[in-house]
Amino acid sequence: MFLRNYRRNIPLLISGEMIAFFSITSLWVIYLSQCGMSMMQIGLLESIFHGTSLVFEIPSGALADRFSYKDNLYVGRILGIVSALVMIFSSSFWLFALGMALNALSYNFDSGTGEAILFESLHAQGEKERFLKLNSLRSGLYEITLTLGTLVAGLFVHHGMQNTYWIKLGYFSFRFSC
Repeated sequence: MFLRNYRRNIPLLISGEMIAFFSITSLWVIYLSQCGMSMMQIGLLESIFHGTSLVFEIPSGALADRFSYKDNLYVGRILGIVSALVMIFSSSFWLFALGMALNALSYNFDSGTGEAILFESLHAQGEKERFLKLNSLRSGLYEITLTLGTLVAGLFVHHGMQNTYWIKLGYFSFRFSC
């Protein structure tokens, strides 16, 4: 995916992250309530997500520094695929908890990797002064795709919230092949 031809990394990164942050599963609270989880259980699942993310943020960054950004992104994508599958086929609180923890780990492996790849690619080209401009473009696209994903998820609120996880599975699989 990311090559020694650093100039090509920048459009790959930005287009890949547009897909990555298409937040189709952002209405997961509704999905969990439709699956029979109580508000207390949903709150606990949210805590599991954030607790997992807190505990593994630094180790996932250290792994990216130790191995490679590309490997970190692949691990994040695999975890995202497994997380979506677990969320689709879960029927108990503990399976949903596993899905939320895997989702947090997927997020952690992606977190910060995009900025690092962008900076390293620009630095290798001798254009690191473009970092702030391109990173703000990347952030703006992130916000747009996040909003669009939430709007599309809203179409599934009354029927088929599980379909949002199938869509997530599809775009994580697509991202894996890029």
